[in-house]
Amino acid sequence: MPLKPSLPVPGLLQDGAQMVAHIRHSHGIKATMAVLALADRYPQWTPEFWKSALARARWDAEPRTRERVAAPTADVPPARARTILARNVVPYSYSAVRSWAARDGGGAVAAWYLEQACADPGYLGHRLSILLAFLVSWPVYAQTEHEGLWLDRLCEYLLACGFEPQAAAADGPAPQLDAVLGDVLERPGFFGHHAITLAWTLRLRDQLSRTQFGNALRWAAHAAATTYDDAEDNVVVTASQDTPSSPAALEQALQRLLTAGQANIHLLTLADAIALLWDHASDAQRPYLLALASST
Repeated sequence: MPLKPSLPVPGLLQDGAQMVAHIRHSHGIKATMAVLALADRYPQWTPEFWKSALARARWDAEPRTRERVAAPTADVPPARARTILARNVVPYSYSAVRSWAARDGGGAVAAWYLEQACADPGYLGHRLSILLAFLVSWPVYAQTEHEGLWLDRLCEYLLACGFEPQAAAADGPAPQLDAVLGDVLERPGFFGHHAITLAWTLRLRDQLSRTQFGNALRWAAHAAATTYDDAEDNVVVTASQDTPSSPAALEQALQRLLTAGQANIHLLTLADAIALLWDHASDAQRPYLLALASST
């Protein structure tokens, strides 16, 4: 993804940074990065198509704020900033993140929490997938007029996750990627969240340590085998091996998903995940990706 990408629709970066959580986490940054990745993969998709896709994803219905959170200016060492965030001190947590980012960069702030997020990606993988989206998006937002809003969204994500001020993660044997991918495609979770988290893990594989990557794979395998209390999280996908699995079939399935799928912002992140996982999937696994796109 280019560091300063060409936007398929005006105002995309601003919108993503303005979106705030209305349940626990904002999906604005992750969805923005998904759109940019898909636009890079399919440059032939027109602005008119993207306007239709964003409308289907209820882009304009997401709550947002247009101003930065008012917080005192402070010089906070990173270790102290982590303690402030762990204690949910508001609004000083915003001061802490801004100070830490001014010293080390927003990407370094996000990267510090990788150990914990990979060890415990949280419900449906949100702690990990959103953190990885922050890592990818920092070079896009840094030194732009939207950097301040990006830092505020990062702060809110960290507060919602409840990370500890000291990083610690267990290690152990990692499952085989091919087996994990197969399990996740058969049981992808609500709106494909298991698949979305696995896709983001693979996107940043080169930036993850062996332990981090192994922990993320173990979580994906466990999530695919989990029976959730909420029935809508227990998605099961079936697919026929007779399904044509060509790049053209993938593009058609993604276009249908984005313009006729269930109206939700997750359409964007799921379409991106399906496209990325397609590059890692075997011929036998690709029909499951097409089935996931057509059933959502």
